[in-house]
Formats: sequence, C-alpha cells, structure tokens
Amino acid sequence: MSNLQDQFDPGYGDLTLGLRRIVLNENFGPGQRLFIDGAVTLPTGKDYSINPFGNTADSIDHTHFALGTGQVSYTLGAEWWVRSEFPFIMGISSKFKSPLTESNAGFSPGTVAGLTFHAIKQSPLIKSIFPYLKIQFRREWPDKWAGEIAPNSGAIFIDMVGQLIYEVNEHSSLVFTIGYPLWQVLEGSQLSSINYALSYRFKSF
Repeated sequence: MSNLQDQFDPGYGDLTLGLRRIVLNENFGPGQRLFIDGAVTLPTGKDYSINPFGNTADSIDHTHFALGTGQVSYTLGAEWWVRSEFPFIMGISSKFKSPLTESNAGFSPGTVAGLTFHAIKQSPLIKSIFPYLKIQFRREWPDKWAGEIAPNSGAIFIDMVGQLIYEVNEHSSLVFTIGYPLWQVLEGSQLSSINYALSYRFKSF
C-alpha cells in the first residue's frame, strides 16, 4: 500500500471552451426554445503523472486524485424547452462527451452519454423559491489506462434530482440540490450515495 495517506493539490485543472446557439426561440408567452452546443476540453492543468493501476502505483509518487485528465475531449449537447399553460416549464436535454486523445500517462476517460427530463415550476412555491425536478439517464463507458480497462469504472444510472432555487435578485440565486439514485448498474466496488449540494449562482447580464 502507498504510504501517502493525505493529498492537498492546489492549482487549476482542464480548460473547457464551448459554443452555444439558440436555433428556435419563441420569446413571449407560451412557446418553445431549442439550443445546441459543443465544447472542447483541453489539458492545461495538473494530471496523473503515472498509471495508478500500474506496477509503480504504490510508489511515493502515487496520487489519489488529479485536478485534470491530461487529455483532449469533446462534448455535444442539445436542449428543448416548452412553456405552456401547464404549471411547469418542461424540458429535455442530452449530452455526449468522448475523448479525442489519451494523456501522457496513458489515461483515456470513458465516453459519457446522458438524457435528462426537466420540470421547473413557473410560480414560486413560497416567495422567490422555485422547485425544479429532474430525472437523469446516464451511461458511462469504462475508463482506460494504457489500453486496459480501469477497475471501478463504467456504469448506468437513473437518478432523480430535486432543487429549490431561491432568487435573491435578478442577478443571483441560491440553489439547494439533492440527488437520489433510482436505479444503477455499477462496475466493481463503486459507491452508491445520496448527493447534497448548496450553490450560489451569479450572472452579470
């Protein structure tokens, strides 16, 4: 076993550059919006210097995590939203992410494909607090190191995500999120858990 029990790694990870275009926009009242987007992720930060599953994985140089993947990936996505007299704004989004290269250490992350159904309440539950529900379907193909499939990678998920969005003002909001796995197939000994998050969002325009 490695004698490196703790790790603190400040710095920066990968850089993602993307474009997003609205191809259908009905602005006022009931209507639809359709977005398409694409992005490229570039290795600009720290990544694994060695294969953590290789023969030297238990050396003093072994790291438990890395801020970046050290390789180039691309992402494609689309979103379709419908506003009607129904109490919820309904939407569906898709995302596909796949590697273009492997890192210098031989890492290639698995392709990820996802489909999400959205429902956002049009009127607040309580003053300035809006409920947001999502059901996510996600398929993750196994990661590879030097062409070999990495243990504990690859899975199929169906998750339910609930959010409460508190609009502080027109530029900022607080978001409480809880995610619960409805069904999943995990490779190896991956952990299954309920996820909680509290985030702050700010937009300047």
